[in-house]
Amino acid sequence: MKLRTAKTITRISAVLAVILAIVYRLTYNYIAMYGFLAALAILILVMVLFVKCPHCGAHFHRLSDSALRAGRCPYCGEEIDY
Repeated sequence: MKLRTAKTITRISAVLAVILAIVYRLTYNYIAMYGFLAALAILILVMVLFVKCPHCGAHFHRLSDSALRAGRCPYCGEEIDY
């Protein structure tokens, strides 16, 4: 999976998790709670499995790092294919 796709999935999952947490808090609907847990699980899995350098395998803790925006890994300096 390309880094840009993983970044998009993590953002969507994070927003969805926040919305479902608010819905659960307001309505105590268990479907919203399970949706929140599923969105959180997807977020964590994508971050752990796909948000890393394909060359050195280092995980990117902050996706907005200036080196990443420049298209290079902040750890090994190799070019990253978005």
